Amino acid sequence: MRNSLSLIALFTASSLFVFTSCGGTDAEHDEHAGHDHAEGAHDDGSAEGEATTNDHASEMEEHGAMDLGSVKVAGATLELDAPGPPAAGTTVTLNAQLTEGTMPETLRLWYGLESGVGSMKAKADIHDDHFHVDVEIPAGAMEKPMLWVEAQGPSGDKEVRSMPYPEAVSDTVK
Repeated sequence: MRNSLSLIALFTASSLFVFTSCGGTDAEHDEHAGHDHAEGAHDDGSAEGEATTNDHASEMEEHGAMDLGSVKVAGATLELDAPGPPAAGTTVTLNAQLTEGTMPETLRLWYGLESGVGSMKAKADIHDDHFHVDVEIPAGAMEKPMLWVEAQGPSGDKEVRSMPYPEAVSDTVK
């Protein structure tokens, strides 16, 4: 009986947290809250959902970031950038900017082999016309690792492409 009361109390408390944590439904959520542009407009003058040039990549380059180039996948052209070369056993935040085509419904990236063996596939967060994703760089050495991009377009079809990304640098190799 005592265990049942504990479970009921835990369930009730967690339910209250879930229902009050967001403060509203998805329809009421304003994804532009805290942004410094009017609804439907961006700093570069583009409209909501309109493809733009990768200003973010230029900004990152100023801070020592590297432009990884572009990849065409699932009807979209994405320009990717990273804060620098990968280090083995770390996580790196990559950015993907839509420059042409239709925004993919889902985007996953991983570093390593096409099969994903030894790697963790990471799902990207969508923000207007760009994505952010934290990609884990495996600690173990791999033969010819690549950055893999899997996109699912509006039709539901998935497409996978690869692009070069510098081989991960290990702290043990000098």
